[in-house]
Amino acid sequence: MALRNQRVPAPPKGSREAYEFSYTRGRSNLLIVAAVTLVNVFLALTGSNTYFLFSASIPYYVAAFGRFDYEIYGILSYLIVSGMIAATLTAVYFLFWGMAKRRRGWMYAAAVCFALDSVGLILLNLDLGFASSDILDYLFHVYVMYYLITGSIAAHKLAKMPPPETASSDYSVPVMVDETLTAPAANESPAEELPAQETPAAESSAEEAPAMLAESPVGETEDVPQPEGLNDYRGQTIPANYYRGLEAVGGKLSFDDTGMTFHSHAFNIQTGEARIEYKDIDRAQTRGLLTEISVFTKDGQDHRFVVYHRNDVIAYLERVKG
Repeated sequence: MALRNQRVPAPPKGSREAYEFSYTRGRSNLLIVAAVTLVNVFLALTGSNTYFLFSASIPYYVAAFGRFDYEIYGILSYLIVSGMIAATLTAVYFLFWGMAKRRRGWMYAAAVCFALDSVGLILLNLDLGFASSDILDYLFHVYVMYYLITGSIAAHKLAKMPPPETASSDYSVPVMVDETLTAPAANESPAEELPAQETPAAESSAEEAPAMLAESPVGETEDVPQPEGLNDYRGQTIPANYYRGLEAVGGKLSFDDTGMTFHSHAFNIQTGEARIEYKDIDRAQTRGLLTEISVFTKDGQDHRFVVYHRNDVIAYLERVKG
């Protein structure tokens, strides 16, 4: 069956939603860097030759040099001190990630810190010598710096925007009031009161005013809630990331009548397609990050995606699953 190449519209460029997504994506990459760096530090301290990409370099080299000195001189304090320094440097990235949840200014600090790490990587390679395997490390540093910088720019733009709740207070609903009840006639003084027998009529009109306002249209700027179940993704293609191990592979997620297919971009290290049939889905649910979901299949696998409007995608998968 041929798929229609339809897309769920991305947030308009320059909108709050677009900047929020850029900021969340930068913060997600920061968390991955912190986690992978922690793993690499542990591997270096234990003498393992395994090294994962998507890591900060300085904490790893501090741990590796400490292990090297320990093996040469047999002094345990070299290993302990280097491990403490490397763990502290790694903890800084976790601190930036945690603090950036409430205060976006911490994203600037994270970008500066990782930029210094990139400079340190270059200086170390100038001293130790370059190897062909270092090219991938440089590419990942550029990749992370891009998302940290775009996240910092998004944080700066969001700081200049008004709070979301004030956006709907820029207009007011016109109130229609019967002038005969409020304004005095030309030949009457302001202090003159209405006759007693007209008071009930005035009270009745005042009681009807809220009902009239409730029925009056507010305007085109008012958000009208959409009924649930309208988001049908069949025949549509949306931007998505798909986790293959520690790599968040960028690409597109296409939906058809029987399942969904992830198509990776060509520039990813791990490329190819991943197919999930609706009948094989056990459940779909949110994960910790703001845009991340897990699709659990009946064979026990956890397929992790990063998508726009994750609640809509989850609601759709829950409707069509087997």
